[in-house]
Amino acid sequence: MLTNHAKYLSLVLSMTIIFWITSMVGLLDVQSKGLAIDFPLAILHSFSNDFLAASFLGLVILIPYLLLNYFKSGWGLKFTKVIFGMAILIEVALIKYFSETFLLLGSDLLGYSLGDTIATIKSLEDLSFWYLVPIFALLAFFIGLYSLLRKFITKKYAIGSVLVGLVVCCSFKLVFAHGASDTYRNKIEFLATDIRRATLNDDSENSGKVFSEQEYPLLREATHQDVLGPFLRKGEEKPNIVFIVAEGLGRDFTGTHAQYGGFTPFLDSLSKKSLSWDNFLCTSGRSFGAMPSIFASLPYGSEGFMEMQNPPLHLSIFSILKANGYEVSYFEGSQSSFDRKINFLESQGVTNVVDMGNFGPDYHKIEENAAGFSWGYPDGEIFRKVLGSLGETSQPRLDVIFTVSGHEPFLFPGSDRYEKRVDSLLLNSKLSESKKSVIQANKPVFASLLYTDEALRKFITGYEKRSDFHKTIFIITGDHRLIPIPHKDALCRFHVPFLIYSPMIKRPQTFSSISSHLDVAPSLIAFLKKNHQLNSPKHVSWLGTGIDTTRNFHSDREIPFMKFKGSISDFLYKDYFYSEDQLFRISEKLNLSPIRDDSLANNMAKSLADFKILNKFLTDHDRIYPDSLFDTGSFRYKPILFTDEEQRMVDALIAGLPNAECFEKARNLAWNEKRIEARLICDHLLRIVPNHYDARILKGRTLAWDGQYEPAEVEFLDVMRRIPTYDDAYMALLDLYWWSGQAEKSPGVVEKAKASGIDNPELEFKLARAYKTMDKTEEALLIMDNLVNKYPDASAYREFKEGLQSIN
Repeated sequence: MLTNHAKYLSLVLSMTIIFWITSMVGLLDVQSKGLAIDFPLAILHSFSNDFLAASFLGLVILIPYLLLNYFKSGWGLKFTKVIFGMAILIEVALIKYFSETFLLLGSDLLGYSLGDTIATIKSLEDLSFWYLVPIFALLAFFIGLYSLLRKFITKKYAIGSVLVGLVVCCSFKLVFAHGASDTYRNKIEFLATDIRRATLNDDSENSGKVFSEQEYPLLREATHQDVLGPFLRKGEEKPNIVFIVAEGLGRDFTGTHAQYGGFTPFLDSLSKKSLSWDNFLCTSGRSFGAMPSIFASLPYGSEGFMEMQNPPLHLSIFSILKANGYEVSYFEGSQSSFDRKINFLESQGVTNVVDMGNFGPDYHKIEENAAGFSWGYPDGEIFRKVLGSLGETSQPRLDVIFTVSGHEPFLFPGSDRYEKRVDSLLLNSKLSESKKSVIQANKPVFASLLYTDEALRKFITGYEKRSDFHKTIFIITGDHRLIPIPHKDALCRFHVPFLIYSPMIKRPQTFSSISSHLDVAPSLIAFLKKNHQLNSPKHVSWLGTGIDTTRNFHSDREIPFMKFKGSISDFLYKDYFYSEDQLFRISEKLNLSPIRDDSLANNMAKSLADFKILNKFLTDHDRIYPDSLFDTGSFRYKPILFTDEEQRMVDALIAGLPNAECFEKARNLAWNEKRIEARLICDHLLRIVPNHYDARILKGRTLAWDGQYEPAEVEFLDVMRRIPTYDDAYMALLDLYWWSGQAEKSPGVVEKAKASGIDNPELEFKLARAYKTMDKTEEALLIMDNLVNKYPDASAYREFKEGLQSIN
């Protein structure tokens, strides 16, 4: 009879085989999407990586297995089956993520909130029962394979197989070092290794001593050269600024010499009328880095600047232009809470935020995928909303638009029509057959490019009809390159278009020099200061130095890149690129050529390490911009702040509870007349999630219960501004007006609710109650007649109507 130890080794071998099978399926999947795979080598690479990963996991689990077996025979095997089964499920999920994004999931997983993670998973896949059937089948196959192996493998043979496998796989990895490339790596091994790396980096990047003599390392006088002025006509009025940040719009898909060109015809034509940069770079591989880099030229923090709960003081395009009388607005079709964008916007005093909750009944959301998920409103609706929201005013505007249709699952109106256009373009395309295969395998992705390009054309055409078009500057870029399309190299992920279009342009120009999103804020503020009398701070702390307007290929930049949350691993120095311990020379069109220069590689590795230390010092110790230099508070936004005593109370009240339970506790405290404590918890939640509508309404209600009607009204109106379709805010405001003797304001509230598409009988009932208070019994009776006819079983409505009739 086999011993339990032989059974344990059989489980390890079974897991190895399952890992390898799932790896092969994953490789077939990415090959179908255009990634070149050398299958003879892929089989060997994947097996060696999977075998070593399974062996290491088996070694880690061996100790608890032995301990459990010591207490009771059989417990260890049951425990191991559960752990190995979970490992298989995680490996399948990670392989699926890689096949969708061509990226390994690592420590960036820790940088996303649970809500953001769930939203991303739902956007990628259908989580229906039929989707889960193959996963259950795989687990059943794992148990069946184990049952088969344990019948035929002796203890001696099992141990020998593992030892021989370890020797062979380790030797293979030494000879063929590229077996550790992203494509062939075991995905659980990478996840664990990368989280460990990030943790060790956090522990090692102690920078207190390095900057002890220089409190604000980035602080300097605002003497940036105006590099844009020579290309733009001056006007008497401050110009409107419109930023369009397109989701996934990489340089590979638009402009001359684009690798997959032809799918953005309008943007291509627009670039010929614009100032355009061929070699422009974003600073992160996902959307989280775009806003802090473009609008504030900020360092990255440990998981992305916007992930910081208490971000350091800083300047931004938002705060400076708002202080100069600009009307500042932000538009996107999804939730602005994703990636904590709303937190960043509110920290800069941006109050007019239009996101998924603000569109209203006249706009149509993206259809839900099979998992019931929708990112919100497609790009055509976003641009239509912007045009419909802009009033005719002499006040200068800053409008920032983030698109969403270039995101998985690539659902948008008329997708079939745009996919047919993709087919038509492929028929007449001069692209290579390999690129055509990539496009054919990712048709929804390229159809989304055509859709967004068409939506952009309609927006620009519509804006040209406005009376203030003559003084408007459009700045168009991408947040990062589309992820699902195979990358030619490590740098192309950051290569994005950047163009400035305006009737103020003297003549179109194309620049081949390298610049990045970090350079946008310094150059725009310098341009407005010199040419339009912008009142800007005397000192700035931009990480970037300003856009390079050299026409020929040229680079004098030093740019660190945060590939994903928690990983600053790539670095550009002049015309060299350092990534994953490899050094490349950058040529025109940002092509990379591997080179061997140990001295330069070591210097760049040191520069990257130095930046990580600087980054940590700036963000952990609030050393970006000193409070004393905020000019009389003009550029300073004051967030919710707690005193030390209040913070201790909050910590004691929440005691590590998740947000959902924090809100429940606040509500229970409020009902038990502990309203001060309830408000503290609400403020805690609002610091983390400014769009926590229920927390804001509960805070307002507790203020109203305490007779603080004015601040309560502010909270309710704020919710109505943030999400005009949420009926709870209107009902809370109607209650406040009733309690505070302001019933005359009630009709306006109900009218606004109806205009937002809200149909709730309770609003009508509260309005009737208000009319009664105002001695307008007839108006109240008309409302109640209608409600009682619609809801004859509602006793509260009948009784209130009868009371009105007795008065009449």
